[in-house]
Amino acid sequence: MKFPESAGVNCAKCGVKTAHSSRREHHSDLLFFEFIRVSRANTYWSKNYTCINFPLNGIVFPGSDRKYSVIATCNHKGTLHSGHWFTKLRMKENRWFALDDLQPKHLVTDAPGVRDSTTVLIAMIAEDKMALD
Repeated sequence: MKFPESAGVNCAKCGVKTAHSSRREHHSDLLFFEFIRVSRANTYWSKNYTCINFPLNGIVFPGSDRKYSVIATCNHKGTLHSGHWFTKLRMKENRWFALDDLQPKHLVTDAPGVRDSTTVLIAMIAEDKMALD
């Protein structure tokens, strides 16, 4: 069978162009996503403060029907050259706490994901593995 030049891949053994298919599956119980919050202006880089919105529950990725929920974020306030890191952690009953070494105790905080300009890393767990009730 002959395939159009743009279709198929060359067999590593015989060199003949063959048909192929590709798919991506997400089966991991935990997923992490990093946001690179920088912009280049001429010869230097600067922090990008653009606000983003993201859901906290029912997140489904292409190629999967498994749902994920955000359980933590790593956040940064400041510039590329200075600033402060803190974490937001989801606890039971969907309460969010800010873990910040500059605070004497952990504080109840708003959930991330709404006009969020500080989130750099998102940790998610498959909802069928979540035990935060």
